[in-house]
Amino acid sequence: MMKHILVAVDFAQSSERAVDVAIDLARALAARITLVHSSAVPVVAYESSAASLTDLVTPWSEARVAQMKERVADVRRRWPHVDGLVREEPPIEGVLATAREVAADLIVVGTHARHGVERLLLGSIAEGILRDAPVPVLVVRAHAAP
Repeated sequence: MMKHILVAVDFAQSSERAVDVAIDLARALAARITLVHSSAVPVVAYESSAASLTDLVTPWSEARVAQMKERVADVRRRWPHVDGLVREEPPIEGVLATAREVAADLIVVGTHARHGVERLLLGSIAEGILRDAPVPVLVVRAHAAP
């Protein structure tokens, strides 16, 4: 029985749809949801005299935490059993580590469905999660019908 659903969110349309699907599943299964946003700290070129790296990265990190708080509040209006986490590491590693840490029974991830050169250059986070996940993964297309 699935009692804990982990949803990878990137605050884009693809993860919005994944969250909607996870809420429907959670209701049907009486499951808990954990939202996780994992992104590596951006590489920033700066002059050492201008500002410290911490001064540049802190607003970025704080913005991600604020976005997660808003997303959790939104989901709680539809399903009360939800938590949210923000990790500062590459998305695939962060999602997989969180799945293990929270003992998720299912990972739900949205996909942008990139093709061709765009996929070659950007890779596929959904594919990486699917390949190495310790539990089943449900991949949801952003443009799928509800």
